[in-house]
Amino acid sequence: MSAFVQSLIDACSLGALYGLEALAVGLLFGVVRVANFALGTVVTTSAYALYAGRDAGLAGAVGLALVVAVVLCLAMERLVFRPLRTAPVATLFIASFAVAFTLEKTLLLAFGPDQRSFVFDRMPSGVVSVGGYYVTRLSLLTIVLVGVLLAALVGLLRGTSFGIRMRAASDDFAMARLVGVRANAVTAGAFAITGVMSVVVALVLSAQVGGVTPSLGTNVIVFALLGAVVGGLDRLGGAATGGFVVGATLSLLSSWLPDRLAGFDVSFLVAVVIALLLLRPGGLVRAGTMKERV
Repeated sequence: MSAFVQSLIDACSLGALYGLEALAVGLLFGVVRVANFALGTVVTTSAYALYAGRDAGLAGAVGLALVVAVVLCLAMERLVFRPLRTAPVATLFIASFAVAFTLEKTLLLAFGPDQRSFVFDRMPSGVVSVGGYYVTRLSLLTIVLVGVLLAALVGLLRGTSFGIRMRAASDDFAMARLVGVRANAVTAGAFAITGVMSVVVALVLSAQVGGVTPSLGTNVIVFALLGAVVGGLDRLGGAATGGFVVGATLSLLSSWLPDRLAGFDVSFLVAVVIALLLLRPGGLVRAGTMKERV
């Protein structure tokens, strides 16, 4: 029973992490209408910033990573996606691949292909007893971090004028512009928020693997994109739900599949995703009406 509870908590931890990244995907899709593949390299860049600031301690490294991630996302929005705002969706998606490829190769040239190992003394390690069951402290921290960040995001979107404008732009960008919402401010704000989310994902991922490589964020963005599609790209709650489902399912498959099927967890996950899409082509959460940019 202890192993079963541990696997469930690990599933919630990974699901929360992928749900957060899927929410970032959904947020940008709602405002810019692009499933931004480059968010994976923002996660990787954030992890390298954590590595670069490791001598300043956890707080200093996180502060540096936040600055780097937000500036990178704002530059991405201003230099790439704002000029292409009225371009077809396919063009935007290809542009996101180009940005991701360029950033990954830049990191490869700067840091090399080998893992840069680091660990923060203040990051939790080991296990703790919860209700008589032993679970990893990192899993619990991940759930708490994601929960706090999601609560802050909900508060921003529902309790501030900027958040309300962002929700309006996500639901109907063209109408929001007609009633006075400043498009540049909303898109820049959405990109900046995804930068903050990427730092949280990078912090947890680097703690899990004990370092960073140029491809650290690739897997998480692929699964986050899958989750966002499964949940419903044009609904923020749907994207987060889908990311959680994909992450939790992957974790449970890794724990529960027999030894002879070890290594096929991703194949089974894809089968589950296909089945969900066949049952709910519009996503787990009812899809809204998608508006074209004008």
